[in-house]
Amino acid sequence: MSEDAQTFCKRLMTAVIRIAMKEGNLVPTKYFGGNQSGRDNR
Repeated sequence: MSEDAQTFCKRLMTAVIRIAMKEGNLVPTKYFGGNQSGRDNR
């Protein structure tokens, strides 16, 4: 993966998270919780 592609993915994910946080209940902690909540709570 090129640096441009990685930067695009990071920006896209950041935008999605920001929108989800604005909406409030649309935040899926399963996916955005990262290693802490996502894997441990399975």
